[in-house]
Amino acid sequence: MIRTIAIPTKGRPATLKRTLGKYIEDAKENSREVEFIVADGSTKAASRNEVKAILKEIEHEHRLNVRYLSNREVEEFGKELVNAGVDAEVVAQLHGKTVGSLRNVVLLETIGSQLMFVDDDTQPKLARKKAPQMAVFRKNESMSELASDPTAFWFYPSRGEALTDRKLEKEADPVGMLATTLGQPVEALWPEFRNQGLLVKGDRERGTVLATTLGVYGDPAGLTWGGYPKLLGGLTRAGVRAGAPVGVRGVLRVPVEEVVQTGPYFPTHAFALDHSKQLPPFPQFEDPRDGFSGSSLYGMLLGLMYSNAYISHRPWAIYHDPPGARKYEDHVAPLSIRDLVIHASEGIPRNDSKRLQKLADTLVALEEPSGVEWIAGAVEARSEALREEMGARAAALGVPDLYAEARSGENGFSPSKARKALIGFGKLLQGWSSLIQTAKVLKDQGTRASVVL
Repeated sequence: MIRTIAIPTKGRPATLKRTLGKYIEDAKENSREVEFIVADGSTKAASRNEVKAILKEIEHEHRLNVRYLSNREVEEFGKELVNAGVDAEVVAQLHGKTVGSLRNVVLLETIGSQLMFVDDDTQPKLARKKAPQMAVFRKNESMSELASDPTAFWFYPSRGEALTDRKLEKEADPVGMLATTLGQPVEALWPEFRNQGLLVKGDRERGTVLATTLGVYGDPAGLTWGGYPKLLGGLTRAGVRAGAPVGVRGVLRVPVEEVVQTGPYFPTHAFALDHSKQLPPFPQFEDPRDGFSGSSLYGMLLGLMYSNAYISHRPWAIYHDPPGARKYEDHVAPLSIRDLVIHASEGIPRNDSKRLQKLADTLVALEEPSGVEWIAGAVEARSEALREEMGARAAALGVPDLYAEARSGENGFSPSKARKALIGFGKLLQGWSSLIQTAKVLKDQGTRASVVL
């Protein structure tokens, strides 16, 4: 049973107020008792104070307590962790303004239970296509080894049309939707969904669902460079202007069927984790110049830590509506920090119980110049091949090569910054077990990072 709903946020108090209120109402309507945690990455005191004022207002209105944490609370909690014997260098990796850092502190708060993360610009509304065979674009038709993405895209001329399509099925209660398969043995799910098109990738006789995810509708939430050539073709077929993928708002992205799989695909708008096992931390880097998103590595890390860990992708999409105009150019990078981690993890046997520690050692070893040169060379070679392939596809489709255009901008990859981020993540991986165990002891003693205002 999902006991906690955590909402990472940063500098968007009004959006947070709307989102938190909607999820509280949804919990009441479904007679669900959950704890709410707001993880605030705001860097300005004025923004943090505004969030705190909003939480007090919501607490008064709904007669409940909402737990709150920001870097200030994390810093104080960090001191407790160090005093309890955790390496200060490891604790330092908890500090940061990224959503990955915030999620890691929440993981320390919730060890032993099931929890749900939702973005601060989502709402508890669900939709899916009644006719999945009409999908314009299947991302897993031709992608790199990073993908294993079971979702399909439906494009609309505007966000409004995406939200009002009469051919969409509508439903509420995303918490219940995610909880359905979370923590379930795959062998128990298989008979239940056998006649519903369940797709199991891996050994369906063993394994447990440690994470469940939802798709997204209303906004694409960033379209990575890996999908641009086919995406442009899909947009053209859908009657949308060829240059529209940067900033497209009208979209439904969701699995067309129940999917339970091992593998790296892991959307992060709304997902749930079974933290009764010790789960790995989230990469604490989120700078678009380092790649699309560190959180997209989480599925890979689950697979490295547990060879029998499965992710359940539910065939429903949650409403995602960022306020105001947003650009997606910064999400396009010529190289990706994901590539560095993929290369660093090569050669780690899946049946090795210490594989996560080996990955950590490899990442920390990036301080050695030879290691840096090896990875940088491998990534550059892969990037060059990808660049040529994407250019050829764009030319064949007769559409602009947005990948090449993005490379000419100022959002280039920073090897030194990526290396520093990876070294830090390696240190976090090395000390993660110590962090989890110590945080659990402190929680039992009444000490947590989050506070009730």
